[in-house]
Amino acid sequence: MLNRPLPVKDVIDVVDDLALTGEQIRRAASAVRLVVYRAWMHRPAAKARQDFEEFAAAVPSCHWPLMFEVCALRLLGRRDDAKDLLDAAQALEDLRADK
Repeated sequence: MLNRPLPVKDVIDVVDDLALTGEQIRRAASAVRLVVYRAWMHRPAAKARQDFEEFAAAVPSCHWPLMFEVCALRLLGRRDDAKDLLDAAQALEDLRADK
């Protein structure tokens, strides 16, 4: 899977806010890679020729810390908070798409 690690600078606020341990950070980062891998496995036909690394590189940089936070919240058992965060992100994305 993804050879490059999730950049610390992108997730440091989440780590601090949630007081994540090293093990929790590792597990959340692994979960993010799994999310991206699953998305790659279900990629549209137009992206069928993209390998995993190319697909991951095309993920907008703002999505990585969001995915990390959602995965961390879920690992902490805060599924409702994770869902609320995803819903808010989707609402913002919908607003942006409407412009």
